[in-house]
Amino acid sequence: MELKSIKCPNCNSLVKLEKNQSHCTYCGAELIASYDHNDVRMKELEMRKEQMEQAKSIIQPFFKTFSLFSIISFVIIFVIAIIVFFFIFRTMFNHF
Repeated sequence: MELKSIKCPNCNSLVKLEKNQSHCTYCGAELIASYDHNDVRMKELEMRKEQMEQAKSIIQPFFKTFSLFSIISFVIIFVIAIIVFFFIFRTMFNHF
């Protein structure tokens, strides 16, 4: 919903808009502006979608880096665990 200009139905002059109420600048007639709630809701959803896309573009590289970091960390921990496990068994069998 896009509002460009409103004219007073009483005197046909331009109307000053103030939130949901408007006043004619010439005759002072008070008018009540109405709008379609579906249009407003659609605009809110479009804005939220745009915000989500912006957040996604900021966060997505972090998760790619984080997932690579977690894979490397897992491999390093796994290798260290195998080495520790090997030395524990080696020392246990050397005592017998």
